Amino acid sequence: MFARWITSAVSVLVFAGPARAQRPELGRWLIELEPLPILSSGIGVSARFVPSRASRFAIGISGVTQDVEGFAQDVVFANADALETRLTWALGVEALYFLRAQQRGFHVSATAGIEEFRARTTSAGPRLQDVRTNGFGTLQLGYVWYPGIGGLYINPRIGGITTFATDHQRSVGGTSYELERIFPSAWLRIGLRL
Repeated sequence: MFARWITSAVSVLVFAGPARAQRPELGRWLIELEPLPILSSGIGVSARFVPSRASRFAIGISGVTQDVEGFAQDVVFANADALETRLTWALGVEALYFLRAQQRGFHVSATAGIEEFRARTTSAGPRLQDVRTNGFGTLQLGYVWYPGIGGLYINPRIGGITTFATDHQRSVGGTSYELERIFPSAWLRIGLRL
């Protein structure tokens, strides 16, 4: 009996090596940086987990902070020209589906999260501000391209954002402004596959 147990243990140890080498990969992390918010005094980062190299699905989290000014302010807010606006923070959970395996090429994604905006008066005198927290959801179409430099990749995306708030219209310092309910958006992310 003891000899059978030893024989079984040796068989498992000898043959487990090749079997282990043929097992699928357990998963990978994709880390991304959004360089455009840096131009607006902010930063955007995300981390996604892919179950295996051949998987078409990925799930992750993302966060961003930045000033919302110029063209971006006109897209996100109505009647906010006299205000200084900032996306104080936004945190989201995202799911992606790649049309090809190995996390390359086109993908569709959806994100749900919460965000906080700050609107501040720019006139002389005391600076008044309004801070609002709301939910958001996004649908995006993107493309992941690997230029051949290790695991480095570029991920441009276009899509739309829907905001969920109890009061889209607010006022600060006598200026009434409104957070748009739906607006277009574009992202550029630079990532690294670990």
